[in-house]
Amino acid sequence: MANGCLYGGEFINLGKKVFAGSLLSIMLIIVYVFVFAAPFGSPWGWLVAKYKLDKYSKAVYGDEIKQRGVLTYNLKDNSYWYDLIIKGNNAAVTIKYNPYRRDISDSLLYLEKLDEKLKEKVKAMDNVLGKDINLPPATAYFAIDADQDFSNQPLKRKDKLYLLGITNTDVDLTPEQSEEKMLEIISAVYKNLGDEYNFTSSQIIYTDINGTKETDISAGDSMLPYEQIKQKINDIAGGEVQDQFIKQLKDVKSGILSKSEINPYK
Repeated sequence: MANGCLYGGEFINLGKKVFAGSLLSIMLIIVYVFVFAAPFGSPWGWLVAKYKLDKYSKAVYGDEIKQRGVLTYNLKDNSYWYDLIIKGNNAAVTIKYNPYRRDISDSLLYLEKLDEKLKEKVKAMDNVLGKDINLPPATAYFAIDADQDFSNQPLKRKDKLYLLGITNTDVDLTPEQSEEKMLEIISAVYKNLGDEYNFTSSQIIYTDINGTKETDISAGDSMLPYEQIKQKINDIAGGEVQDQFIKQLKDVKSGILSKSEINPYK
């Protein structure tokens, strides 16, 4: 009986050691993944990126391509990338896969003409939105949707619109009217840009007498009723320029300043 207890105790101790060893192994794996492997991306992320980029490069550029260097993880923008050398083209082409946005960017397919047309179209809208509305220069991020058959042309894009500093000098707006006006402006911008772009996201910052607001509204969202998308608008702390602009608007409302003296960028 005593021997049975002895063996039972040894078995329990052995089980504890195995458990402790397993726990230590798991902790070491976690440390490796988050401390040492993080700068190089995860093994699964590397495999997915390699697959996506290889499929894209072959479909778009054909077999006359050569990969230069190895697939590399960029910790700064969370993307995997490598360079391509195309036969008959001395310049290297950089292609990137972002696992968070699930898109591919291609340095050779930078859509410069689309970008210039975007700037021109938004700039022209300053004259049609009313004298109180001022639009900043528009910019965009153009990328290829990574979740598609790359052999089908044209390739589906995932574009992001940036309008960082819309201002409105109307001093009689209520807080709710501010949100409604912001969405009205965004909807008008998207409508004017047409179907040439595929804006699936945005970063839009708007300031009027009631404060500074930010939103991420897609072109599709902009067609929804106000009640369905108002929750996408967030109040944010503006910078020194926005704070000074709001002060000027309040001075206009109180009669200290005339509207002609307002300078949104002072």
